[in-house]
Amino acid sequence: MLDRMLSRVLIVAPIALVLSLFVTACSDGGSVDAFCAQVTEVPQFASLLDSDDPATAFRDAVAALRSLEEAAPKAIKGDVTRVADTAEAIADELAGAASPVDPADTELLQAQLDATAEASTHVVDYAREHCGVDLGPPVSAVPSTTAG
Repeated sequence: MLDRMLSRVLIVAPIALVLSLFVTACSDGGSVDAFCAQVTEVPQFASLLDSDDPATAFRDAVAALRSLEEAAPKAIKGDVTRVADTAEAIADELAGAASPVDPADTELLQAQLDATAEASTHVVDYAREHCGVDLGPPVSAVPSTTAG
């Protein structure tokens, strides 16, 4: 009887180890602690609009948001990705602006920003609730200034 139990343990233990390694390897890699450590690097959203160089401000914010995306737990990762994608689209538009942003482009970017409002609010709320960090209000309007 003891030999039988020992045989089962010797069979089950390696299987359990392989399964635990598989689950760990397939996890999203983020955590609340990692998110909270990284969120302090993200600028307050409203400050991006007040910058003398919004193109650079948005580009820097994108870098911080991509790092936050990597650190984010599954519960907030999709929202961080959506905010980062929108910030990147705005940064790209502002970087290419030689004059005030074209009204048609502004309308498109504003539509993207509007579509991201819920995700942006989730990120702001999550940072406040889980990390005690205030990112300020979500960005709600596309800047109309030009890149340097």
